Amino acid sequence: MNEMTTHPVDQAAVRRALSSLPAEAATKFAARLCGSERAGTITAEETEILCRESSFSCDRMMSAMVGVAKLFAKVPISGYPVGVVSLGATTGGLFFGANVEYPGQPLEACVHAEQAATINAWAHDESGIVALAGSISPCGLCRQFLWELAGADSLRIILPTGTTTLGALLPDPFGPTDLGQSPRLMHAANHHLVLQTANDDAVVCRALAEANRSYAPYTGSFSGAALQSTTGRIFGGTYAENAAYNPSLSPVAAAVSQMNVLTGIIDIARAVLVQRVNEQPKTDHAVAASALVSSLAASVTLECYTVID
Repeated sequence: MNEMTTHPVDQAAVRRALSSLPAEAATKFAARLCGSERAGTITAEETEILCRESSFSCDRMMSAMVGVAKLFAKVPISGYPVGVVSLGATTGGLFFGANVEYPGQPLEACVHAEQAATINAWAHDESGIVALAGSISPCGLCRQFLWELAGADSLRIILPTGTTTLGALLPDPFGPTDLGQSPRLMHAANHHLVLQTANDDAVVCRALAEANRSYAPYTGSFSGAALQSTTGRIFGGTYAENAAYNPSLSPVAAAVSQMNVLTGIIDIARAVLVQRVNEQPKTDHAVAASALVSSLAASVTLECYTVID
């Protein structure tokens, strides 16, 4: 581990990021965020209270929280932190996302903030997102990633320069419809996968649960991951494929992102990958996932398990 992975978000930084809020509201939220196991989430009830105390609309509050989300960025390569806040379609909760980069790994292994905010909402059982606020306009990869969502065309994108829609940012798109795909990213799923060999270990079971809800319509390579921190807490990550392939997010990268946005640190004591591997697999996450885990925790060996239908 290094400073990139272990440096947490502190209350003073959160208060500075929320300078547009009344001081009392900012102080109260900073204490909650830094002392909570759900740092990267804000419930609909909390959002309503914050908006009322600050006389903010929900959109304005989302924009204000972008600065807080940015504090979770780990950017040792670019030095360019990005923060994103998504609005859940099911509960109305807010979910943080931040970019994460990995020295020594290919650049395509990086997690973009928009991906992180989407995965965070999905991990908290949201069926979709209806708005996304960011510190800068989404890059091309993120626009393509977001196009995998149901209702992507009308997804509101809230930026410092104003509000637009994903449809306006991605004209003449290529996406799931072009490949005959109906269910979209974040839809509820259960693939009824079981381990080849029964295992009741909590970390393995969490990875299996993530594989069972994963989104892999183009390869059928359902997979999930789970990371356990040195404190014993378990973080899950599920595979999210994309019609354009490259914007797909691997399960281990998703789990790392969740550990980061929920705690502010990346502290891996154990890592498990569960995946469906056919005789002629279309994808196999093991090699890339192992390299990613080793780059973050050199003493940790990725544990790999396969599942059957």
